[in-house]
Amino acid sequence: MKFNKIPFWILGFVVLVLYIAHLINQVLNNEAGNTLWMCNISNAILAIALLLRVNSLVRVSVPWIVLGIPIWIFDIYFTGNTSITSILSHLIGAGIGMYCLYFIGIKKNTWIFCVIYYLIIQQISKLLTEPSLNVNISHSIYKGFDVLFSAYWQYWLFTTFLISILLWLLELIFKLLIPSHELTKD
Repeated sequence: MKFNKIPFWILGFVVLVLYIAHLINQVLNNEAGNTLWMCNISNAILAIALLLRVNSLVRVSVPWIVLGIPIWIFDIYFTGNTSITSILSHLIGAGIGMYCLYFIGIKKNTWIFCVIYYLIIQQISKLLTEPSLNVNISHSIYKGFDVLFSAYWQYWLFTTFLISILLWLLELIFKLLIPSHELTKD
C-alpha cells in the first residue's frame, strides 16, 4: 500500500497538544503526578522527538505507549477512573507512534534502552509524586499484588524482569510488523 507520508513535525504537534490537554486536565483534578506514568510521559517524549526529529527517542517512547495501553485499561478497570484526554492521548499517541515507527524502523536491542528509560522515570516518579499515586509502581506494591509479595524489593525485581521480557517481546513483534529498511537517519 502506498500513501503519502505526513510530516513528523505535524504529528509531533498533535501529540504535544494531546499531552498538554491531558496535563491540564490532571492539574485541574489535583493529579498532576499521574502525567509521569510511563505511557503519559512517553507521549511527551514522542512529541519532542517528532518535533526535533530524534528517531532514537521515537523508538524508545513508542513501545512504552503501546505497552502502557493494556496496563492503562487494567488500571481503569480497577479504579474506574479515566478522562477523554487520557483516552485520546493513549490511543492517538499509540497510532501516531506506530505510524512513525513504520517509516524509521525499530533497531536491535531497543528494548534495553526502554528498560533504562523506565528505571530513570521510575526514580523521578519516586522523587516527584505522592506515594498514594504510586506512579510507575515507584513507591509500593500495586494494590492486589500484596498477596503475592511480602516485600517491595521482591515486587520491584519481579515487575522489572517482567517489563524487560515484555519490551523484548514487543521489539520482536515490531520487527515482524515494521519493514526492516530505514528510510530516515538518526
